[in-house]
Amino acid sequence: MSCDVTAVELEENNLKVLRENAIGIENHKSYQGDVLNFQFEDNSFDLLHCLGSMLQLYNRKDKDRAILRQ
Repeated sequence: MSCDVTAVELEENNLKVLRENAIGIENHKSYQGDVLNFQFEDNSFDLLHCLGSMLQLYNRKDKDRAILRQ
């Protein structure tokens, strides 16, 4: 089984490290962005996994918006 991996990272320095570590991985794409301003169409992914990004959202409205894409 294989999958495509799309990574979104807020910080440019972290994105640089991510891209360096992904050299040679053909099914990997990475973008700079944040959970409130995704540039992807709805239903573009089968699975979404967040590590730490919800900690950057300080109010309930933004958290709900990130989860529900409203």
